[in-house]
Amino acid sequence: MFMDALKMSLPADAVLGFLFYMAGAAVLFALYAFIYTRLTPYNEFALIREGNSAAAIALGGALLVSPSPCPGPSPIRSRCSTSCCGR
Repeated sequence: MFMDALKMSLPADAVLGFLFYMAGAAVLFALYAFIYTRLTPYNEFALIREGNSAAAIALGGALLVSPSPCPGPSPIRSRCSTSCCGR
């Protein structure tokens, strides 16, 4: 009974689209992390292994605010009714 309700509320194409979307986000995140760690003048992972907490916080902060395809809800977009928002 639970599975029937789940199948009705989550169509397979929607779940598949969500999985592709999340896989794309994961690939872009990994690409950003790779490029970021190569462009910085320090080896963040070596510094973190040595116990440098500032390097860990800096890398975590950079990855936390990295560009992603999942920006979440925006109060500006929800109030915008012009064509610039894609509505």
